Amino acid sequence: ETQCILKNMSKLEKIGIILMKKEINEPKIRPRSAGNPSDFSRLTKGDILITNDNKSYHCLRHGHAAMLVDGSTVVEAVRSGVRKYKYDWLSRYNTCYASRVYGGENKFENTNKTWAQVATDWACGKVGTPYKITADKDTTKTFYCSQLVYRSYLSASKRKIDLSMDSIYVLPMSLYFNPNTYSVAMYEK
Repeated sequence: ETQCILKNMSKLEKIGIILMKKEINEPKIRPRSAGNPSDFSRLTKGDILITNDNKSYHCLRHGHAAMLVDGSTVVEAVRSGVRKYKYDWLSRYNTCYASRVYGGENKFENTNKTWAQVATDWACGKVGTPYKITADKDTTKTFYCSQLVYRSYLSASKRKIDLSMDSIYVLPMSLYFNPNTYSVAMYEK
């Protein structure tokens, strides 16, 4: 019976089940379905937005990542540099995933701020920094989208949250399929 159910599920739904198994021991928000934009109304500061359907850059379809600042703003690295921009992902992209970092709710050194909030503030402090898709993942002189997210959490957690998975380059979808993150929402038009 389980095999029959799995055969009839879309690839996105199967990914959701795999991610929910990963989260079984922790009370987390789980995506209700692929195609339910209401899940995105529950996102919080520091949540990571990811898509894999943006336009190509030098013939490479690499996706895009950003961090939620608040209900109407994201911080992201784009060709013009790091910017704060309106949160319009559900209308801008055909697919959208949201992840939350394990440990992101931990408090930052004797403050009321969480690591996720500090990471987002760190990223916002980089507004205006130039974009470079070939940047070394550890530089802070230039950023590409997923590297900005990676560096933000690495800095905020004092190197305890490393979203790079020891790779040379941090790809947007690697932030979603990452042992340090869990899914909070998925949407596909």
